[in-house]
Amino acid sequence: MKKYLIISALLGCAYLVIEVIFNAVLSFDMRLRGSTSLWMLPVGAIMGTILGAMNNIGWIKTRLNYFWMSVIGVVLIYGIEFGSGTLLTSLGIVVWRYTDILNICGQITLFYIPVWFALCPLAFWLEDVMRFWLAYTPDDRAIYSIEPMPLIWYYKMALNPKVAAI
Repeated sequence: MKKYLIISALLGCAYLVIEVIFNAVLSFDMRLRGSTSLWMLPVGAIMGTILGAMNNIGWIKTRLNYFWMSVIGVVLIYGIEFGSGTLLTSLGIVVWRYTDILNICGQITLFYIPVWFALCPLAFWLEDVMRFWLAYTPDDRAIYSIEPMPLIWYYKMALNPKVAAI
């Protein structure tokens, strides 16, 4: 259990780094300063853990390919973002407030659909790599030959909706 909490925390940290980089690039400021809130650590940890769990449930992997898993991942991410944003706002903590034309209650914006879709394969891969190195024993790794595929493989699978499920 402790190993999986560490993996979840690392996924949350990875999300913070990705958000800071994304905000720095979108600012169009040559100093590339990005920012986020520490409240995004548990939000990112929950997102990464749920996406990783979805990627590791056998009946999902045998019925859905990575394209459809990423589509479902986008829906899950929006649900988590909306729920956590609404909860934090109700507590008086306004971490984000979208104002564009495609926002829903200021908590989510549909402009980010491509961004979330692009992050799903990365989340699947990161969780697989972390689980491989942190949760499995060397004996597990040797016996089951469960080494994660390279990151590019996850993207190839996610960008081809016709590829059969694993």
